Amino acid sequence: MKRIGILAGMGPRTTAPFLELILDEAQKDGAKYDIDYPHILIYSLPTPFYVDREIDSNAMQSALTIGVECLLRGGIDMLAIPCNPAHLYFDHIIQVINRFNSDSSIPVLHIVDETIKRLPANIKKIALLATETTLKSRLYHTKLDALSIAIEHSDSLQQQVNRLILMLKNEGFSRDAHQLWHSIIEKLTSDCVIIACTDISICLNAADNPKRFVFLDSNAILAETTYSQYLKIQNPS
Repeated sequence: MKRIGILAGMGPRTTAPFLELILDEAQKDGAKYDIDYPHILIYSLPTPFYVDREIDSNAMQSALTIGVECLLRGGIDMLAIPCNPAHLYFDHIIQVINRFNSDSSIPVLHIVDETIKRLPANIKKIALLATETTLKSRLYHTKLDALSIAIEHSDSLQQQVNRLILMLKNEGFSRDAHQLWHSIIEKLTSDCVIIACTDISICLNAADNPKRFVFLDSNAILAETTYSQYLKIQNPS
């Protein structure tokens, strides 16, 4: 029996939707009865992350250490982290795992790598909807630069995205959030939109989203990859 570990809670209301995405993947694969679904351990981790200020790296690393070690004590066999800014500390997370579990390696999926793999061919410019922290960190930029893909950006766009994230955290996908979401995407000139914030993922459920965009939801992509990885370690032959 293998166990998926999910280090979630960043933000708190994104944990349940990510779990649902993994269960959806299992159902697509033929899961029908309770026994058919994967074993999953979840830690909903409160973190010192704020939309409108820089991350305190020491505090964030301490929080991530607590979450990772808790899941390791539960006996996980792989780890998924549905939070883009948390991947700024990917190397730290690997170090925590290696210190705790030096005898065997535990695969950790990288949300940026998995998302970039899904980019359609011939894309030259994308809109990256993410927190200011994610953008300033250039978490996606380096890999997109290597592919000669430009990122659509303006200060006014980012201010609107920041407002949307705070609104979604406090109100969910309310009518005001719905209106702001459409105000944002109607101004975009890119053909492809990467949703690099788990809080924004809920906006993709709106029935009136424009068909002209290719939406890549990092959260959904990570869920698909998590289930695929689970199948590999569950049935290595």
